Amino acid sequence: LLTALLLQPTFEPVFKGEKDRMAKVAQRLADWVDRNDRVNEASGIEGGLEQNEYVGPEYTYRVKNGKMASSMEMLLVSGVGDDLYNLAQPNLTVFGNKQVNGCSAPDPVLRAFITQYTLSLNPPVELNQTEDMDKVLQDVRDGCVAGNTNGKGILLSIRNSLGLAQSPDTLAIQKSFESLLTNQGRFYS
Repeated sequence: LLTALLLQPTFEPVFKGEKDRMAKVAQRLADWVDRNDRVNEASGIEGGLEQNEYVGPEYTYRVKNGKMASSMEMLLVSGVGDDLYNLAQPNLTVFGNKQVNGCSAPDPVLRAFITQYTLSLNPPVELNQTEDMDKVLQDVRDGCVAGNTNGKGILLSIRNSLGLAQSPDTLAIQKSFESLLTNQGRFYS
């Protein structure tokens, strides 16, 4: 989800088309909060020590390997500067439980969720990040107003907006993504 968030046009001024750099920053953020001291590579393969990414006089601290205490802690992660922090901070929380409230999440977070969901389908559905995505976002927001506030209802709004039928092939994907959604609010952001 973090990678899909950082790939949005909002973050283009920070990464300037350097997708590898963006992926590295997303990986470092994930490594900062995971519980092990190994770099998490693609497909769950562990790489070298995370601390090897923090060599130099500016790094007088170790990788945390635990939940962040505040969103400002992002600034300690290698590759995260003020520019990225200022753009990302309104879309992130340290008080979450790895779920997204689909009815109250900021648009960039919901866009990232929708992107991850549609690309996981077989065949994947690639959305234009403007018109197509704006329509799906509005349909999800309208669905929330109409009472489709749980994970199943939000995914139904997405599928209906895209004209996708439910199939046995997509049931496992749907269940997986339903578990990432909540209709519970948080006291802090």
